[in-house]
Amino acid sequence: MGTEILKLRPEDEEEVIGFVIEGMNFTRYTKSAWLADLLFGRYFFYAALAECTQPIAAYTAEGKLAGILLISFRGEPQLRIPWWKRAYVKCVRVLRHLYFRGTDRHYDEANARLLAAYGKPVDGEICLMAVNPRLQKQGIGSALLQELERRGRGRHVCVYTDDDCAYTFYEHHDFRCVGWEPIEMRSGSAKFPLVCMLYARQLPETEKAQ
Repeated sequence: MGTEILKLRPEDEEEVIGFVIEGMNFTRYTKSAWLADLLFGRYFFYAALAECTQPIAAYTAEGKLAGILLISFRGEPQLRIPWWKRAYVKCVRVLRHLYFRGTDRHYDEANARLLAAYGKPVDGEICLMAVNPRLQKQGIGSALLQELERRGRGRHVCVYTDDDCAYTFYEHHDFRCVGWEPIEMRSGSAKFPLVCMLYARQLPETEKAQ
């Protein structure tokens, strides 16, 4: 389907949060829509915004938000976002630590080990990628990555993901899994096993021939 790359409209941010909750399967951690928004969808979106240097949004010809890609390129200034969004991330990080009985740190620690073991310098990171679940398999994600290639020519980029997400999408777009590590998070008596994965790719120096 045809898409247009535009600046993310502020009024579409709530829709992005919904994409994140559904696309990253965060409902596995709670049946409460309120907690899924508070501890997961909104938290991850705001955290990604705080790290992002370039937001890439895709819209349909009808003006409907189709997907978003938040990228952080080394050496570029981070987005200027309202102070309260950064404060939200800090506060909710404490709540998540309590919710997961301290095991939430296993995810970040595993990712840090994966990057260290990889050993190669990266100068770009995909902070967040989310596509409208009702527009899956219509080329939205591919269009976002094409825009990433255009903006980040020659850069070595990575993305942290896990087996609860559609990680094979990256494999289909020339990303290579360069490391993985199983972890387990807990909430109450519930256990949530995950496999953390690091994918990396060298973006082409020149635009691909059409």
